[in-house]
Amino acid sequence: MSQGKRISLLQKHWHGEGGIQELLKISIPIIISQASTSLMLFTDRFLLTPLGREFPSASMIGGFYSTICTLFFMGLLNYITPLTAQYLGAGQRESCVRVLGQGLLIALVTTPFVMVLGYWSAPHYFAWTGLPKEEYVLATEYFHVIMWGALPVLGVTAFSSYFTGIGQTKVVMLFNVAGMLINIPLTYFFIHQDHFVHVRGIAGAAFGTLLSEILMFLGFIIFTSLTEGGFGKLLSGLRLNLAVIFKLLRYGSPTGLEFFLAFFAFNTFIALFHSYGVDEGLAMTIALNWDILTFLPLWGINIGMMSVIGRYLGARQIDLALRTTFSGAKIAYTFATVYAVGFLVFSESMVACFMPPLMDIEKAHLLAIAVPLLKGIAFYVLANATTLVFTATLRAAGDTRWCMFITIACDWTLLLLAYLSVRVFHFSPLTTWGIFVGIIFITSVLFTLRFLTGRWKHLRIV
Repeated sequence: MSQGKRISLLQKHWHGEGGIQELLKISIPIIISQASTSLMLFTDRFLLTPLGREFPSASMIGGFYSTICTLFFMGLLNYITPLTAQYLGAGQRESCVRVLGQGLLIALVTTPFVMVLGYWSAPHYFAWTGLPKEEYVLATEYFHVIMWGALPVLGVTAFSSYFTGIGQTKVVMLFNVAGMLINIPLTYFFIHQDHFVHVRGIAGAAFGTLLSEILMFLGFIIFTSLTEGGFGKLLSGLRLNLAVIFKLLRYGSPTGLEFFLAFFAFNTFIALFHSYGVDEGLAMTIALNWDILTFLPLWGINIGMMSVIGRYLGARQIDLALRTTFSGAKIAYTFATVYAVGFLVFSESMVACFMPPLMDIEKAHLLAIAVPLLKGIAFYVLANATTLVFTATLRAAGDTRWCMFITIACDWTLLLLAYLSVRVFHFSPLTTWGIFVGIIFITSVLFTLRFLTGRWKHLRIV
C-alpha cells in the first residue's frame, strides 16, 4: 500500500472529529472501567467455586436480583451521560453540575423504597423461579447483604454518568479500577475469615463487595467536591430543579424501564435455566461469567459513544454524530470478532477454570453442557455488538421510547419462550439456550432497522 493511500485511510477512519481516535480517547477509560467491573464479578464467583457447585450460581442469582431492584433508577441515572453531553455541546457547561445534583437527589429519595421492595420480594421471586433448595438459601443470604449497597450503587452511577458526559472518562476509570483492587482482596478475606465480623462464605463475598461500593461512593463525593467548586456547590445542586428533573424523567424513564424489564426477563431466564438442575445452573454461571467479560467492555464503547454523539447532537453536527456511530461499529466489531474466536477455540479450557472438585463422570457431564453454551456466545457476540452500537446513537438522540419498545418486546418474548421450553414442553437445556441466541439476533436486526430510518437525526433535547 502506497504512503498516500495509507494516509487517506487513516484520515477516513482514524483521524478527525468523530473518528476512531477521538472515540477511543473517550471510550478506552470506560472500557477499562467496565473490564475492571467484569473482572471483579468474575473473581468473586471464581473465589466461591472451591466452596461447592451451588455457591457461584447462587451469588450470580442473588447479585442479579439486587441489580434488578435498582435497575430502573440506574437506567434513569445513566441518562445523565447524554444529557450533560448535549448541554456541553450546546455551550451550557453550568447546567451539567445541575444535572448531577438532580441525579443524586433521585438516588437519595428512591433508595428506601428500593430496599423495602427488594427485601419483601426476593424470597417470593427465588421461590417462584424454582431454584434448587441449596441455591435458594445461598442466594437469599447473598442478597440480604448486597442489597445494603443500593445507595452507593445509584450514587456511583450518577457520578460516573456525569463525568462520562463531560468527557472526563479517566476519572471513571480510576475509580472503577480502584474499586476492583479493593474488592478482590476484601472478598477473599471475608469469604474465609472467622472472627472479624459475623459473615463468611457467600455472605462474606457480598460484604466485601458492599464495602468496596461504599468506598467508591465516598471517593466520588470527595473528588467531585474538590474539582467542581467545593462540597457546598455539590450540596446546592441537590435543590429541586423541576426543569432538569423533567428532562431526566422524560428521557431517562424509558431507558430505566427498558433496563428493568429487560434485565428482569433475562434474570428470570437464568433462574428458569437453573431449575434444570445444579449442573445446568453451574454451566450457565460459567458461560455468563465469561460472557460478562465480553459484554461490559462493549457496553463501555456504548457509553463512550453516547458521550461523543450527545456532544455533537447538542451542537447540531449530525454528520459528525453519524461518523462517530460508524467509528464505534468498527471498534465494537473488532472486539467482538476476537471474543468469538476465543470462545470457539478455547471453550473447554475456559470451562475448566471454574470446575469445582468433582468426579470424572461429573466433570464430563458438566463439560457436555457448558462447552456448547460458550460456543453459542461466540455466535451472538457480533449481534450484541450491533445492538450496543446503534442503541448508543438512538439514546444519545433521545429516541429512548423506541429503544424501550424493541428491547422489552424481544426480551419478554424470550422469557415466554423459555418458560414454555423449560416448564411446559421440557425441552433440553441446549434448545432453551438456542432460543436465547436467536432472540439476540432478532433484537440486533430491529435496532439496525430503527437506526436506518434516520428519525433520530431530527430529535432535540436541549
